[in-house]
Amino acid sequence: MEMKNLARDKAPVWERNVAKYGGNLGAFAFQVDAVESMNWFLNPSLNATTTFMCTVHKARKFGWNRVDDSYDARIGTLQCYENAGALPNHHQIHPQLISTTYPR
Repeated sequence: MEMKNLARDKAPVWERNVAKYGGNLGAFAFQVDAVESMNWFLNPSLNATTTFMCTVHKARKFGWNRVDDSYDARIGTLQCYENAGALPNHHQIHPQLISTTYPR
């Protein structure tokens, strides 16, 4: 999977979303060269030929003591994009939502 091939035709989609909901048109400029740079991680991780195991036990052994909730991290990331004006306010898209967290 090549990121540049996935992003090649997405600029019109982003432009329609920005026109409808707001946001910054240039925030996610779908430039093939910029998107292609994302392959440094994605391609090797999807095409890994060696097995590896990541465990919480190993992380604790090396001193990692934090607990990061993946849902909260995603919401925080999206909120940062909203605050920067790159994404429209989620209340404009889904007015029924009164907070950034969804019931679990």
